[in-house]
Amino acid sequence: AADSNASSNTITTGSNNLSIAGAEAGDLITVNAAALLDNKTLTLSGAADITVNNLIADISATNSGTLSVTLADAPAISISSSGGSTTSIDATALADDRTLTVSGSDSTTITGLQADLVATNQTGALDVTTVAVAGLSIATGSGSNTIHAEALTDDQVLTLTGDDAATITLSAGDLNAATDSGVLTVTIAADSNASSNTKIGRAHV
Repeated sequence: AADSNASSNTITTGSNNLSIAGAEAGDLITVNAAALLDNKTLTLSGAADITVNNLIADISATNSGTLSVTLADAPAISISSSGGSTTSIDATALADDRTLTVSGSDSTTITGLQADLVATNQTGALDVTTVAVAGLSIATGSGSNTIHAEALTDDQVLTLTGDDAATITLSAGDLNAATDSGVLTVTIAADSNASSNTKIGRAHV
């Protein structure tokens, strides 16, 4: 229930589905989701700002406060956020060849990405920063798509799919957009080492 003062709460999940409603704007709820099993769902609502740590389960969020998520490692994780605020996801611990799916209308920022990303049903703005990884794929959403792939090294490949506009920055890595039909804007950033880049598809540099 709402009270007149901002407060902070810590919740440690069990292993099964869990719903959390944070009634009051300005409150902060921190969720330790380490015990919540893969393929279970954490449902978030209300007005509070919510931070979720150690996530391998899925999230369905409509809270109007901010949502901050730190992932653990699992074969696939899905996060849907449509509360009207912003969502940030630290994907550093999600390993290569895993899949992160994001959807919803909230502006979403993802950092530390080495897993594959599916944002096909993402309507809010998407901003992604990758790490160095041999190969990863990103399926873009219908909002704005900004991809910072400067960490990719020579011969590492970003595969882009979708039909929506995207802005991509590379330094030494390569881009394969052969099956992407959206308008692409690609910037090759300065790199301290000599490199070669391959751009395939409808790329405007």
